[in-house]
Amino acid sequence: MPDPLAEFVIEELPHQVEQFADALERGSITLTSTRSRLRFEFTHGPRSLERMTAVLATWRRAGGTEPLLVQALRGQLAVRQAVENRGPRCELVWTGNTTAAAGVRSTFPVVTEMLSWARRSVLVVTYSLWIGADVQAVIDRLAELSSTGVDITFVLDRRYQEGWNVSQLKQRWPPGRRKPALYTWQHEDDAIAKLHAKVLIVDRRDLLITSANLTAHGMKGNLEFGLRVLGRPAEDASRHFESLIRSGTFEEEAWP
Repeated sequence: MPDPLAEFVIEELPHQVEQFADALERGSITLTSTRSRLRFEFTHGPRSLERMTAVLATWRRAGGTEPLLVQALRGQLAVRQAVENRGPRCELVWTGNTTAAAGVRSTFPVVTEMLSWARRSVLVVTYSLWIGADVQAVIDRLAELSSTGVDITFVLDRRYQEGWNVSQLKQRWPPGRRKPALYTWQHEDDAIAKLHAKVLIVDRRDLLITSANLTAHGMKGNLEFGLRVLGRPAEDASRHFESLIRSGTFEEEAWP
């Protein structure tokens, strides 16, 4: 059975772990605090609240105290950050009609694996989006994640095939599922400039940069190559795209 404290420290963003420890230290929450009290104190999502509730309950049943819990939180957070700061883990990712060499993995299984671990957020940046059978499976998984509280964001090229990307996503997103945030980009003064990046970021710590678009050929038919990075660069990439969204570089698209 997983340790709620270890799971909380691993799954949450570092600043959220520190906020939780700070609140315990100053007494704004205690081991007996209810979920409603946690919701009042923090702006975290439902999964974060569940994890915090589990930590408090487990620590309370074990006879612990708030000061000891604060020490445990900060101690485990320090270990996590020390491990992450040692350097990112990388692997090569390939789409092609030949077997990948040793140390190289295929694109579609890597994308599927990354999404299987998603707990907080997924960012998809792609130039081309064609939703066939394989890509529909990716879209269905994203929709399932969205409905469980994972924040899904798409950034697409607005001019591609006269808006095909946007219309495809809106038409093929499963009905009844929470809609993702959707942004597009086009250069106002250069008609042939493109949003050509192909990026997948999961939970701000798992990053895939690839030449493969989110299409059937990108996943299985073309010759494509990319790099998956786990660690600090994924968080840096996430912050970069978040700053572009905040600055208005991308335009938000409305859902019907």
